[in-house]
Amino acid sequence: GGKDDMMEASFALASFPCVIRVQANKQAILGTSLKRIRTFMPLALGCAAAAFALFVYGMILNQRAMRTDGLERELAAKDVLFHEVNHRVKNNLAVAGSIIGLGEGIVNDAPADKKAETSIEVLRDTRNRLLSMSMLHEQLYKHASLAVVDLGAYLGDLSKLLTTSYALSGIRIIADVTTGLRLNLSSSVPVALIVNELVTNAIKYAFPNHGGEIMIHARATASDGIEIEVSDDGVGSSEKAKTGFGSSLMEGLASQVDAELRQLTKGKAGTAWLISIPSTATEFSSKIFPAKVEHRNEHDRGNRKS
Repeated sequence: GGKDDMMEASFALASFPCVIRVQANKQAILGTSLKRIRTFMPLALGCAAAAFALFVYGMILNQRAMRTDGLERELAAKDVLFHEVNHRVKNNLAVAGSIIGLGEGIVNDAPADKKAETSIEVLRDTRNRLLSMSMLHEQLYKHASLAVVDLGAYLGDLSKLLTTSYALSGIRIIADVTTGLRLNLSSSVPVALIVNELVTNAIKYAFPNHGGEIMIHARATASDGIEIEVSDDGVGSSEKAKTGFGSSLMEGLASQVDAELRQLTKGKAGTAWLISIPSTATEFSSKIFPAKVEHRNEHDRGNRKS
């Protein structure tokens, strides 16, 4: 269509908000070859430029759509995780309340002349249990996914906490953990409290007359589970450590994550416990950390007096 001396064509694109319109002189199109070349060359270059501009515009729209879709998925995942974290915090507060209530029962059952001493011991143990739980949340916030705990970093922090809390004299707590071990959110609190109890029992009962060493080993199993061994080179376990409140607490916590807790044979001296955690409670990242580098944390208070 067009005027007598002009020819015009237009085309609307369905995918983009634009219309292509081409106009050319009728006499130039119908004239000699040279005139046609001079007429169509600018048109061809213009169409090529328009096609390139449309391609770039399409790429921009596609990238914008991909970013929007990714943000929506990330927002949905964060929302689910937010509700999950709140749920775990609620459960952890319930666990804290139960621990405090059980400690109150221990104080009430203590003889009159031992109540003050028992109260101090119960308060210190309760504080350490609650602090060990709070450190888990600190580790969660350090991790990108907010859903897993770096076991090596956590056990290093726990050994430092217990060393400082009990003002140890000549007792070393060493955490030796294979790099890349992860605990998921729902399993981290029970496992952390079990390790806390085992180390605390070793501090209280393994070294009555001298210092020594408490080792925390953690490694991955062939089935993608985790084994944590807590051992000492002291005088051996006492009956009080086996039958007290801490022992019952550990058994209940182990059953929550389907973990197995058993005492290992070490001969006459020392005590060793092994926690076998199934793969359902772990997140072992062998792809991210291909080499099993040993992560070693030592905390030695020297001859600090209580």
